[in-house]
Amino acid sequence: MERNHSLEYSGVSSVGVIRTNNEDSFYVNKIWDDNTVIAIVADGLGGCQKGEIASKLAVDTIVSYLSKYSNGDRLELLRQAVIAANNTIIEKQAEIPDANNMSTVITIAIFDPIARLVYMAHVGDTRLYVFTNERKLVKLSHDHTLVGYKEELGELTEEEAMSHPKRNEISKVLGMSLIDINSKGFVELSSFELYSKSTYLLCSDGLYDMITSQEISNVLRDKNSLKEKQKKLVEYANKAGGKDNITVVLIENKSEWNDVNNFTDVSTSNKIEESSYIHQKQSVFQPLKLFFFLLIGAIIGATIFYLYDKAYNKENYNNTNHIDIVYMNCMPDSTINLRKKQDSIIHQLEINIMLLKSTIENIDSNNGKHLVNHVANFGT
Repeated sequence: MERNHSLEYSGVSSVGVIRTNNEDSFYVNKIWDDNTVIAIVADGLGGCQKGEIASKLAVDTIVSYLSKYSNGDRLELLRQAVIAANNTIIEKQAEIPDANNMSTVITIAIFDPIARLVYMAHVGDTRLYVFTNERKLVKLSHDHTLVGYKEELGELTEEEAMSHPKRNEISKVLGMSLIDINSKGFVELSSFELYSKSTYLLCSDGLYDMITSQEISNVLRDKNSLKEKQKKLVEYANKAGGKDNITVVLIENKSEWNDVNNFTDVSTSNKIEESSYIHQKQSVFQPLKLFFFLLIGAIIGATIFYLYDKAYNKENYNNTNHIDIVYMNCMPDSTINLRKKQDSIIHQLEINIMLLKSTIENIDSNNGKHLVNHVANFGT
C-alpha cells in the first residue's frame, strides 16, 4: 500500500477458483508528479486467445504513452492512449502465435487531488465505483453490454444481471479492429469531482458478478486498511464461486474538503442516454436551472403555438378555393400537407427539447459558461 499525500492506493489480483490462468492486469502508481495517481484494470477476454497478453499490452502501452505527457487535456490524452493500446494489440495479433483474436476490456482513472478531479477512460465492462463519506456506492462507468445497459435502466435487477446468460456479451473491446487516432466515439470519457473522505474502486467483472453492491459497500464501510479491504473483497468473490479472475484496485482520498460532495458530473462525453444514468446528480445551480427551464419552456410553447396557428390558418386560406383531386392512403392532399407541417412542428419541438437537455447539462458541467449560446440557439 502506498501513500500519496492525501491519497492511498493498493491493488490485488486473484486467478479465482475455476480458472487456472489469470488474464487480468492492473497498475496503480504515481504519474507525472507526487500528487497524481493513475489506476488501471484490464480484463483479457477469457473466450479468446492470449487474453493475458492483450490486457498486459494495454496497460503497458497506456502507462508508457501517458508518461510522456505531463501537460495537456487529460481526457484527450486518455482517449489517445486507449486508442494507441487498441492499435498495439491489433499489430501484435499478427506477430504472436495463436493471438489473432486476443482482446481486452479496460478502465483507467487518473486522480488529481490538487484539482480535486478524477478523469476516467473506459471500454468494456470493467468498472469504476466511488464510495463516499455518505456511505453511498455509485458506479461511475457504464457497462458496454446489453445486460449492463438494461440493468442501468432498471429493466433488470442487480441479481438478475449477475446471473444473466448473456452477461458477458460485450459490444466494445480493445483488439476488435484498428481505430483512427482521431476517433471520438470509441472510448467512454468522463471527469468527476474527487470526493473528500471517499474510496474509489476499479475492478473486473470477476468481483461484481460474484458479490452484490451491498456486499461491496459493507466491506468498504469497515475501518480496515486498503489491503485488508481488497483481501476481503477477493475472499468473498471466491467464496461465492470464483468463476472468473478477480482484480481489485482501491484508491482512498483521506482529505476532507470544506465544501460538500454534490455528485456533480464535471464533464462527460460518449454518455448513454440520460435515463440510463445511475449517478444521482445534484447541482448547486438548481435555482438557476429551474429559472432557465421555465424560460426555455415558455419559448418552446410560444414557438409551437405560433407555428401551429400559422400552418392551420394557411391551410384554411388555401382550402377556400381548393378541390382535393389526389388521394394517398385515402387522405386528401390538404390533410397530408397539414400533417407534414404538424410533423415539422413536432420535429422542431424535439430539437428544442434536446437543446434544453444540453443547456441543463452545460449549466452543471460548466457553471453556466455556455448558457448564452444555448439560449441564442432557441431563438433561431
